Amino acid sequence: MGTTAEDIARAEKLEGIGCSRKRKEDPRFVQGKGNYVDDVKLPGTLFADMVRSPYAHARIISINKKKALALKGVHAVYSLPMISNL
Repeated sequence: MGTTAEDIARAEKLEGIGCSRKRKEDPRFVQGKGNYVDDVKLPGTLFADMVRSPYAHARIISINKKKALALKGVHAVYSLPMISNL
């Protein structure tokens, strides 16, 4: 740590572990006005969802993608063989 007046003033403001801090962002989040990453909606954004077997250690023999692809808003269905090279 430096010994300049600026460094000393900064160290005095830190006060140490466990002290309370005035957080600038709290009021907007407490009032419901904060922005989260999930609030950002960009045109053309797609979302992904992972579906797993409901059975532990199950061996998946095949996947029928037709029903999923027929749903409104579904653009693609990927399975392990399709993405294993990524």
